[in-house]
Amino acid sequence: MGIRGGVVYALEHARPARALFSIQGDCVLHRSLSEDSQGWMTFGEYFMNPQRQPVRIWRVSPGLDHWEIAHQFKANAVRHVHGVYRDPFEKDAYWVTVGDFEGECHLLLTKDRFKTFTSFGDGSQNYRAVNLFFTKNAVTWLTDSNLKLNHAFRLLRKTGQVEMGQALDGSVWYGCSTREGVFFAFTTVERGPAILSRESSVLVSEDAFQWEKAYSFQKDFYKPLQLFKYGVISCPSGEMSVHELYLSGEGLVGLDGCSLKASVEKGEG
Repeated sequence: MGIRGGVVYALEHARPARALFSIQGDCVLHRSLSEDSQGWMTFGEYFMNPQRQPVRIWRVSPGLDHWEIAHQFKANAVRHVHGVYRDPFEKDAYWVTVGDFEGECHLLLTKDRFKTFTSFGDGSQNYRAVNLFFTKNAVTWLTDSNLKLNHAFRLLRKTGQVEMGQALDGSVWYGCSTREGVFFAFTTVERGPAILSRESSVLVSEDAFQWEKAYSFQKDFYKPLQLFKYGVISCPSGEMSVHELYLSGEGLVGLDGCSLKASVEKGEG
């Protein structure tokens, strides 16, 4: 399955792409689709939505021969869906991240195939997340805000308590976990008072809460940003490894419109 230009396609070997149905928005954010144990794929609509019209979560069958609306947010509830994530530590549990502005930012948990949700957060920028990270004891995120200073957060599974961690010099859109249990996140250079750096950084963590900077790419000088893009690092879907970490970028010196394979080793100290 592929999504581009507001159309969901079936991609079949040695055959032209076959259009299935249309969605609101151009496509979805990187690594924001989930697949359940039966092979059903789930994703949310991501679009600018200035009029705050209803936003849908879609579900597509393994054979790409059936699709349905798994859930629809009412008008004025959210701007868009950032991602749908399967919880690897809890059977049938899925988390949905939504944003963007005050009153719209929450983490949503469903255990009944998106019929009902438990909502976490007060709608503030502290709960404006794109990617989520999962550990045995917590669900963690790094905030995606160009408006308010960004931080690492975690929601403790046992108590439901939310803890704020270190401050960040930029918003975080994307990240991944590896088969070795190491986590990676990437800061973004965009516009706004919370963006304090002209570099997009690769952050690494062993617990998804305490992060260290492993490498940085300088934002290029081309303007306007609407045309030449923000400074963004992302990685593809699928399993990643510290020995084969694939990165793509745009608007960055040495990583614009291209990809690279990185290997990360733990240094002394």
